[in-house]
Amino acid sequence: MLRVDLTTEKRYRVMDACLAIRCRPEAPAALRSLRDAGVRLAFPSNMTQTMLEAGIRNSGLEGVFDHVRGRTWGDSRCHGRGAPAIDASDSAKDSSES
Repeated sequence: MLRVDLTTEKRYRVMDACLAIRCRPEAPAALRSLRDAGVRLAFPSNMTQTMLEAGIRNSGLEGVFDHVRGRTWGDSRCHGRGAPAIDASDSAKDSSES
């Protein structure tokens, strides 16, 4: 494990940067083209759900993905064993319901 001593101020700056994340400028048009062509899109990520949703919002990608799933701190499924499979029929995690 990486041990980095951060002051409270530096921790807040790191977290603020994570919540301000945006996608690459060309990504929205490409993703919308896929969506318009009928491709179902999922966004699994090792980011926390809060960071992931902020990035989607900051990038103007609300409603583009069928499924959006980030991790929660302490979620053992996301540590060392890969991300859990996404059940395409699982509408409970549908991004439009978030």
